[in-house]
Amino acid sequence: MTKDKEIDRILAANAADYFDLLTINPFLVDETEIPQVVKNIYRKKARLIHPDKSVNPQASNAFDKLKKAEQVLSVADENDDKVLFEEKQRLLAIYKDVKPAAVESDWNNVSNRETRRKVSEILKQELKDQEIERLYQQREEVQKNQELDTLKKKHMLKKKLEAKWEDDRDARVQNWRSYTSKIEKKQEKQKKKRLGKKNILA
Repeated sequence: MTKDKEIDRILAANAADYFDLLTINPFLVDETEIPQVVKNIYRKKARLIHPDKSVNPQASNAFDKLKKAEQVLSVADENDDKVLFEEKQRLLAIYKDVKPAAVESDWNNVSNRETRRKVSEILKQELKDQEIERLYQQREEVQKNQELDTLKKKHMLKKKLEAKWEDDRDARVQNWRSYTSKIEKKQEKQKKKRLGKKNILA
C-alpha cells in the first residue's frame, strides 16, 4: 500500500517541481548539500517504487519522474551539466520568490503545501508561456518557408521563361525575316508602281 501511495503522490506532483517529487524542502537544506540529500532520498524512493518491484501499472511513469528529479537536483555546478544546472537554479529562484515568512519542517504543514501550490502555478504558467513561444516560432518558420517557396517558384518560372525565350529564338528570327521580306517586297512593288505612273505621264 505504501508503494502505491508514493506512486500516486509522485504522479500527482508537478513534473517540474523536483523538490516536491523527492519531498525535499529547499528552505531546510543548504544549497551545497542538496546533491547529497537528493542521493540519499532518491535511493530510498527508487527502491520503493521501482517498476521491477511493483505491480502498479503506473510505477514506470512515477519512476521516470523521480529519476529526472534526481538528475536535475544532483547537479552541483554548471560544469557538470549547464542545462540541468540552470533548470535547478531556476527552480530554486522560484522557491525563493514564494518563500513563506516562517519555514516549517513538517512536509504536510499548511504553509508548505501552499508554497508548493504557488510553485506549481508558476511552473504551469512558464510551461504555457513556452508553448506560446513555441507556437509563435513555429508560425514564423512556416511563414518563412512559404516566402522561400514563393521566391523559389518565381525563380523557377523566370528560368523557365528564359529557357523558352532561347528555345523560340530561331522561330522569332524566322518570323522577323519573313516580316521584313514582306515589307521589302511591298515597298519594291509600291516603288515600281510609282515609276510606272511617272513613265506614263512622261
